[in-house]
Amino acid sequence: MNYTHESGEKEMHPSGDNSCGNTLIIRELEAVLPVLNEISHPLIGPARGISMAYARQGARTTGDTAAISEGTVIIAADLPVCRMTLTAIRFDPAIRCAAVLPYDPQIITAAEAMLMEVTTFNRAQEPPGDPTHDWGVAFCCEKSEGVPDVIYDLGYAEKDPLIRIFGENPTRVLANINRILSRIINTKFTEE
Repeated sequence: MNYTHESGEKEMHPSGDNSCGNTLIIRELEAVLPVLNEISHPLIGPARGISMAYARQGARTTGDTAAISEGTVIIAADLPVCRMTLTAIRFDPAIRCAAVLPYDPQIITAAEAMLMEVTTFNRAQEPPGDPTHDWGVAFCCEKSEGVPDVIYDLGYAEKDPLIRIFGENPTRVLANINRILSRIINTKFTEE
């Protein structure tokens, strides 16, 4: 399989020692990619609308990350989802994965009903010069004294509202997305 560097250069799948040092995180993202691409739910639109990042242990820069964006694995990408993952690692080194979904209040309601820790921030309060995602994640982690399961915002000034789901690895984050969507489907089914 081919992977794309942020620069657009192609790199063949690492068969041993990868120059980026990201072989393991690439493989784990590759493992969830088919399932992620099959998610089809009206609340989140096509799965290609979900981005996910995973950082290796001890990650400090976006060069230590890989991401799924628009259905493709990207190595060492300077994407907001990668930066928010690095911010979460500062608060809990075990939380190395994040996914970004379009906002819908049903997702928040389901996550809260499942007793997930859910926090929010207001983008209008973002300090000048701080990237929204980095500041918002740090703000919520400080407020929660750790990394919450779910962080959301309601958008501001032409910025779309988003939901961020955090976990130890891509499999855990994908499982939480699926659990939340199943909860929404089951709740609607029992209401009818």
